[in-house]
Formats: sequence, C-alpha cells, structure tokens
Amino acid sequence: MVTVASREIASGNADLATRTEARASSLDETVAGMTQLTETVKHNADNARQANTLASRATSMADAGNETVQGIIGRIGLINWSSIKISEITGAVEGIAFPTNVLALNATLKRLAPEQVNQAICRMDEATQQNVAFAHK
Repeated sequence: MVTVASREIASGNADLATRTEARASSLDETVAGMTQLTETVKHNADNARQANTLASRATSMADAGNETVQGIIGRIGLINWSSIKISEITGAVEGIAFPTNVLALNATLKRLAPEQVNQAICRMDEATQQNVAFAHK
C-alpha cells in the first residue's frame, strides 16, 4: 500500500511538474507578448509625438504664410490706390495738354502765311488719321 501510494504521489508529482512547466512556458509567452506590446505602445507614442511636432511646425508655417499674404494684399491695395491717383493726375494733365496744344496751334497758325496754314492743316489731318489707324490696331 505504501508502494502504491508512493507511486501515485510520484505520478501526481510528475503530472504536476509537467503542468507547471507548461504553465511556465505559457507565462513566458505571455511575458514576451506583453514586452512586444509595450514596445509597440512606446513606438506609437514616439510616432504620435513626432506627428504632433510636425503638425505644430506646419501650423507655424501656415501662420507665417498667412501673414505674408496679408502683407501682400495690403501692398496691392496701396498699389491700386496709387494707380487710381496716377490715372487722376494723367487725366488732369491730358485735360490741360489739349487746350494748351490748341492755343499753341492757334498761335503758330496766326504767324504763318495762308499757304503755310493750309500745309500745316494737311499735315495735322494726316497725323490725326495715322493716330486713329494706330489706335484701331
């Protein structure tokens, strides 16, 4: 009986040892899986930090670009205003130039002999026709 009991205890111990080894092996696999999972989480956290840094830089660059565009828009407004003023001044000069040219022409025509007046009028007519033809091109 003691022998049988000893054999049963030995058999139970062997079975327990086998199961303990299996559990230890399973536990080793679990630890390895957890280690790998921990590394993956760390890697993902690093990637998230890098993405955050890149997003922050992109935001800064976009803000700087926006400031540049706003400055350009302001300068374009000034150029537009200056262009309008130049047009107004040009119009005023042209408004003064035409009557001045007419006065100069009248003064010149008064000094010319009648045949010279006719020649001058013909030349002016030719020049006017050339200007009109040029303007239509």
